[in-house]
Amino acid sequence: MNASAILARLLGLPSGSIEDVQIGLTAPWVQNGWGRLAIAVAAVIAWAVYFYYRRQKCARPLTRLTLTVLRATALVFVVAILAEPVAVVRLAKPIRPAVWLLLDDTQSMAIRDAWSPREAAELAPLARASLGDSATSPGGGDSAAGVHSPSRLDLLRGLFAADDGAFLRELRRRCRVRLFRFSRPDGVDYLDLGDGEKGRGSAAEDARMIGQGLSASGSVTALGAALADLARRKSGREPAAVVVFSDFNQNAGASPESVQASLGVPIYTVGLGKAETEDLALEMQVPPLMKKGETASIRLTLRNRMSAGREVTVRLSVRPYRTAETESPSSVAASGDAPADAAALPIGEKTVTLTDEVRDLDFHYTPSAVGRYEFLAEVDSLPEESVTENNRVVRDNYVRDYFLRLLFIEDEPSWEWRFIKEVFHRDPLVGPEGFRTFLRSADPQVRERNPLFLPVLRMPRKDFFSHDVVILSDVPADLLTEGFCGQLEEFVSRFGGGLVFLAGPRFGPGEWARSPLAPMLPVQLSPQARLRDRPFTLIRTPEAALTDFMQLGETPEENEKAWANLGSVPWYYPVERVRPLAGVLASHPTDMCLDGKTPQPIVALQRYGRGEVVYVGFNEWWRLRRKYGERYYRRFWGQLIHRLAMRHVLGTQKRFVVQTDHARYQTGDEVLLTVEA
Repeated sequence: MNASAILARLLGLPSGSIEDVQIGLTAPWVQNGWGRLAIAVAAVIAWAVYFYYRRQKCARPLTRLTLTVLRATALVFVVAILAEPVAVVRLAKPIRPAVWLLLDDTQSMAIRDAWSPREAAELAPLARASLGDSATSPGGGDSAAGVHSPSRLDLLRGLFAADDGAFLRELRRRCRVRLFRFSRPDGVDYLDLGDGEKGRGSAAEDARMIGQGLSASGSVTALGAALADLARRKSGREPAAVVVFSDFNQNAGASPESVQASLGVPIYTVGLGKAETEDLALEMQVPPLMKKGETASIRLTLRNRMSAGREVTVRLSVRPYRTAETESPSSVAASGDAPADAAALPIGEKTVTLTDEVRDLDFHYTPSAVGRYEFLAEVDSLPEESVTENNRVVRDNYVRDYFLRLLFIEDEPSWEWRFIKEVFHRDPLVGPEGFRTFLRSADPQVRERNPLFLPVLRMPRKDFFSHDVVILSDVPADLLTEGFCGQLEEFVSRFGGGLVFLAGPRFGPGEWARSPLAPMLPVQLSPQARLRDRPFTLIRTPEAALTDFMQLGETPEENEKAWANLGSVPWYYPVERVRPLAGVLASHPTDMCLDGKTPQPIVALQRYGRGEVVYVGFNEWWRLRRKYGERYYRRFWGQLIHRLAMRHVLGTQKRFVVQTDHARYQTGDEVLLTVEA
């Protein structure tokens, strides 16, 4: 036992409570040090010796010695008292750390997971504690609905209620506890148990109050926002740690990781529910606008958290809101929020074998009437799924009837110019009102009299910007004046127009490289580029599978057949490199760019400002007409023109259109907002 322990016992303090003891002197005459005290002590001892050995010689030696020691001791105590000694004792009083408990009170906590019999047996004590008397059936057994299939909230309530609140009682013995719940998208709510961190009464009573304060009513799980709110509440009440009880089904707001640093304390997590929830989920992507009679691609994304190997069926159907052919989207939207009572019309279905990968399923739909439509996608629900609401997805869309304005710029009539003119001059996608061309070699009188031809390439801004897509083909550099190039650049970058650079064999794309249009190209060209006339078979890249105008068939098999029909490409123009933000859709099988690694691009695409630019390294796509006529040729150019035109044609001002996925929402619902600009 050390001196601190002895002193603690003498003072009646708990063992180990004395952290330090310091002794000092406070009298002014000894403030400069212990030297004066030592001199004073030596002086009184010397005086006691002198007094008894020099002045009291009659006493016996033993008596004289005893009296000398007693007198000297008394005088030393007097000197010590005059020095005013003090003892400073530092006590260590342990303070319990503060712990904040954050409880998930959102709707996902009401989910009842599919537990195995062994898991259900292990969780049964928590379920019984949560349900209380209702967990026991009249016959004395367990209520199967609650005990064998507890919700995530039941498990949380049972954790606090089990063994008369043993968890909360033990936690309070060691820590100062504050409880919060999160059910809002912007913060937390304090769970007041009455007397601050001590609670209102016993741990069992407070555990019941905690259970009653949770209802799984929050519409979003914004864990990041909850932690950020706790960080704002820290002022003056710094917790030692935060413990989060949740299923961690984050679906709104900032991520928890992004706000963890601002909280500045350790965060511990307690997961509720199955670690890996078995679930199938569908997502749907529809074009922002559909054209009557034009095939549109609808993509369904299937996300799988089930065991692989099983087969499910994915179905897509459509239901019109109104069937009147003449109704405008504004009148349709004003007529009601519910689709017509007509049965949904099937678009297609696909049987999919589940894998661990995300599957993209493409469906094609050709609307036959103008109006507003509801698209419904569904995937089979499986018994193991806890949540089936995401097995079905609904999207609204409009079908309009319009024509696109296409401008084809060419030096002299090529085969590509002839076929595009013939096909799209009579095609409803463009039509006679939408197709215009500038043909430099045409007779000036023909250009003046024939409305199909433009008399001059440079035209007023209003007329030029009325086009949706421009195809710039095999023209000399002197035709690409600074004024025309400035208009074309503004048309694409500012107004979202589409531009196709279509290489031809006469002048070649080197003419573009010598013009102000060079920065708009998805590839970097050399002005000295020369035609390579070795036949080759076009190779499509993986990115082509994600691009609509590269899909020529309804099925993968038909798509391969259509591209095989193109045959050997007789020539192309090489480029120096592909620009960093461009995507290559088709390439040469063997030839490389200057870096020796990148295959020579034949078809490349990139965003430029608000619009898109496509580079095509040869102008003999008319070869797609072999065997099958205009079918695949029209599909390639039609989908390409439609894609490039959409950014320009959408909206009343030809700038942008905003759409939502539903007509009505409730507070807290997630809104899918689509903006095409």
